[in-house]
Amino acid sequence: MLTLHLAMLYFDRLSPELVKSSNWPLMALTCFILAAKFQERDDDIPLIEDCITVTNVARKTSILYDQATKNEYVVLKELNWDINKVTPYHFVKNYISQGIIFTNDYVI
Repeated sequence: MLTLHLAMLYFDRLSPELVKSSNWPLMALTCFILAAKFQERDDDIPLIEDCITVTNVARKTSILYDQATKNEYVVLKELNWDINKVTPYHFVKNYISQGIIFTNDYVI
């Protein structure tokens, strides 16, 4: 769950010129891969090939492995290599672990 939040944060920080209408699936995939590499344990990081397959089937695109790996540098450069960010989910996870809020609490 946290990986998705980080990926969306990275994607939102990209410049509009980089995220063109035809290019956004590749950019979103790259943001997800970077978030997974940053957040997940080594054993839980999904394979890039698997992510590409899911994206290509879901979006009917033809993203290649080389495109995804080369695009990682483009995204990191655009983000100034600053990928250690805090999301609202970090706070919720922290509050739950401290007993400040509970998993069965409702937000009104």
